[in-house]
Amino acid sequence: LALRIVRQALQIKADRQARLIPAGQLGVKLTDSGAGLRQELLLMPTLTNEANAKLLQRFLVSAGVNLSNAAFNLKKMPSNAYLGLYLDSEGPSGVIKDLSPDETAYFRFLPMYYPYVLKQDPDTFVVQFGGGISTAVALKSGSKHVTVAEGNPAILTAFREDKGLRDFTGDILNNPKVSVIDYDGRLYVAHTKNRYDIIDLSLADSAGLSSPGGFSIVEKYSYTREAMAAYMRALKPGGILSVTLWNKEEPPKSVLKLYATMAAAARDVNGPDIARDFYVVSSYLSTATVLYKQGGFTAADIAKLNAHTKAMSRSEEHTSEL
Repeated sequence: LALRIVRQALQIKADRQARLIPAGQLGVKLTDSGAGLRQELLLMPTLTNEANAKLLQRFLVSAGVNLSNAAFNLKKMPSNAYLGLYLDSEGPSGVIKDLSPDETAYFRFLPMYYPYVLKQDPDTFVVQFGGGISTAVALKSGSKHVTVAEGNPAILTAFREDKGLRDFTGDILNNPKVSVIDYDGRLYVAHTKNRYDIIDLSLADSAGLSSPGGFSIVEKYSYTREAMAAYMRALKPGGILSVTLWNKEEPPKSVLKLYATMAAAARDVNGPDIARDFYVVSSYLSTATVLYKQGGFTAADIAKLNAHTKAMSRSEEHTSEL
């Protein structure tokens, strides 16, 4: 059954036709809305064994069948958009190129875009520059100013002085909207009097470290309870902390640790009632994003985030409605 679905799904991709696969109680459908192909995993109403359906979904993902709707709705996928950054044998961390105006819609499909669904013209702080993806998203998503920290001087030197990197990234660190803090972001935020609309800590660990056997959340001080509390205290009223972690473990371990750590930090900052303060989404064997809002999410906030989550084919794990 699984192999038949894989073959038929690939055939549909090739044909670019809207079709429902008659594969018992599970199907893959492609429709063309005019804005690009849209692919959906359909659980039929008669399906009674959800566990078997999830197992089959995992098989399809591992077989290379993309079950996400999002990529099919993007009119233009950027070509050769990334470089891999290796540092002291650890990596890769992604370096994204400076996208042209007709390609910038791609940023909406990245998990670190979530806080910009709610915030317009924010003053943004990026905890760790890394390969610069979060900084690029912040700039392309309307931040009026971006403060970015990076504790590794070799990274800052490379992005400031290497012509290849400067050309590839649009000379991102010399952007007039960017201020650079040349030491650890968690230390800066713990002592600064500045307050921010958005604080971003996204994919600070490399893809390699996040793979099964790597424990990035244990090994990096940026993810400690004390660091999370410092980020939360550095938010303006209504400000949002966005933390995105690689979620490649099955069963998940690091992501659960992140949830517990952020919940404990929120209680340290605001007391025991934190139910309205969090919104969590994930993509299977990809990423998990935790949003914390100072003062809690409103019903209107949740509606906007849910609409974006549905459009991006991600899974809502928790909202303040719970």
